[in-house]
Amino acid sequence: MLFRLDLLHFISLMVFIVVAAGTTLTASAEPIVSNVTAAQRADGSGLVDIYYDVADGVPTMKVVLAISSDNGSTWDITPTTIFGDIGTGITNGTGKHIIWDAQADQPDVCWPDMGVRITAMDEVITILLPGDVPLVLVKIPAGTFMMGRYAGEQDSFDREDTQHSVTLNGDFYMGKYEVTKGQWQAVMGTTPWSGQDYVLDDLDSPVVYVSWDDAHSFITALNIHITNTGQGVASMCLPSEAQREYACRAGSMQRFYWGDDLSYTEIDDYAWWDGTADNMEEDYAHVVGGKLPNVFGLYDMIGNAWEWCEDDWHSDYTGAPTDGSAWLNSPRASTRVARGGGWSSAGYFCRSATRNDGNLQTFTNYNMGFRLVR
Repeated sequence: MLFRLDLLHFISLMVFIVVAAGTTLTASAEPIVSNVTAAQRADGSGLVDIYYDVADGVPTMKVVLAISSDNGSTWDITPTTIFGDIGTGITNGTGKHIIWDAQADQPDVCWPDMGVRITAMDEVITILLPGDVPLVLVKIPAGTFMMGRYAGEQDSFDREDTQHSVTLNGDFYMGKYEVTKGQWQAVMGTTPWSGQDYVLDDLDSPVVYVSWDDAHSFITALNIHITNTGQGVASMCLPSEAQREYACRAGSMQRFYWGDDLSYTEIDDYAWWDGTADNMEEDYAHVVGGKLPNVFGLYDMIGNAWEWCEDDWHSDYTGAPTDGSAWLNSPRASTRVARGGGWSSAGYFCRSATRNDGNLQTFTNYNMGFRLVR
């Protein structure tokens, strides 16, 4: 969107060109910036008020302001004396307000034409795997939620009791998608799904036929790669069960992150499950990102492939941690938790509260994959 504002006075006469831009990080939904206005105050302060709306981003975004002195031909001026709805931690909404102290930032300049450009981008981390294969992580904000099934939840199980409050005190990053075959092959150089039944031959589909132990081998190799390539802290891991449910719910306390969906009429838009895959004779985990994301911008959090968590299996939540950490026995048990449901799962096995009832850490099949956190 590009439009011209009325003539303004700042040191000399200026015309503001205002541009709104979204991110082009992926082909999926992205933040949309609109209704941008910019006006210099008439009180001689040199302050410029910039307003904008932003929608369709994940809960926290990064908003960047750029300035042009040549009618938008170049955008090489980065303002420093700015405050308001700028930088990281920006949420969707209308009437966002940035104040730029243009007089302090650019004293005694004479620009006949001024450009203001606002760009919003989801707060993500992109790790480049060997071969420059990207692994995208989405920022998940800290918060408190009620973990487990609610009282009387339809088609639920005793192992989801008792609903309890969990507080995650720190932000974390979670894989935007399930780990794919292409990502696995880039890091490990192997293809454990080759020759197996019920597998889609597409590198953008979830890696399957990987055990909990296999996932840990991948994480070890990935963290070594991150260290060797200087891509930040080598802290990739499996999510805790609490992190996984919190990120799946994305603020919803209903059966699914889009609502209760008691008749399973909306689930087709959000998940590869029995109704959209197995019953349609598409007997495999599908390419990631093909269904609608949740509010946090995470895809396939329900359906497609079951996802390993770090936790040991417990039959209910009696004694569970309340800080979001993984629940580990000492010594560790041999069974682990999986979450999310898969492409052959009935709808009630795809609810946000659903817990797989304990698989050996060496178990593999066509329906079992994983997702990462940092």
